[in-house]
Amino acid sequence: MGRRNFDSFEEVLRSVAEHKAAAAKAHLAGADPTAEKPRDVYVGACAAIAQALVPDGFRYLKSKHALDRMVGAFVHRVSFQSSAENIAGQSVVLWMHANVRCKDLAIWRSHQSNPLRTDDWVAGGMVHNLTREHAMIEWQLADPKSRSAVIGDAQEFARTVVLGYFALFEDPQRTVAELLTAQINAFSIGDQIEFVLCFAGPQEANQVLQRFVEHRSDLHSQMRRAIERVDREGFPEYSPSGYADVVAWVRKAYRLEPAIG
Repeated sequence: MGRRNFDSFEEVLRSVAEHKAAAAKAHLAGADPTAEKPRDVYVGACAAIAQALVPDGFRYLKSKHALDRMVGAFVHRVSFQSSAENIAGQSVVLWMHANVRCKDLAIWRSHQSNPLRTDDWVAGGMVHNLTREHAMIEWQLADPKSRSAVIGDAQEFARTVVLGYFALFEDPQRTVAELLTAQINAFSIGDQIEFVLCFAGPQEANQVLQRFVEHRSDLHSQMRRAIERVDREGFPEYSPSGYADVVAWVRKAYRLEPAIG
């Protein structure tokens, strides 16, 4: 099957249900003693994909099934994940993640009274989020006859899509300049604001927030209610995840003034 691109969340849920049902059936039937162990297949594929990225400055962390490299202020990380529902000889799934981190941003957050988060996270996630063309992407490694081609496809995806995404995070000032004109996928608005405040200032942060607010006119009434609530009650106990609540939080925490509606 090779790479499978899911085009809707419903497809993803259906696939998960099918994998669970097949795994349960296989468990009752007993394992095929002649089949390759799913973990061995998965670990071998991770190492092979990693090998293709080593020339680009990545270091493979075998115990974590991940690769890291430093580019200026940023850490670029590629990591892999598999399914608990793998079936020897039938299904060995590989999922890929890509994220960006920054120690300088973590230090900046540590000096803020009400940061949205306190770690070094910048952006990223599962690789379908980098382009938003699909609801999920996975690679099927079970068939030894097609495995080499599947691994080659994952290597090519990493070298084009993932490295292309990382190219947006090589110099903080260039990243800020990009955010001032366009959205970067898999980069949440709250993290954008803290990043821009760290590496530029409140004027640029307000510009990024204003662009987001104008783009999400469907949330204006929710934003106004969230702002009123935070102004009245203060910051909630836990950092928010919903867009309206995030806008209200960063507005108050960093004294930003986006025009809403």
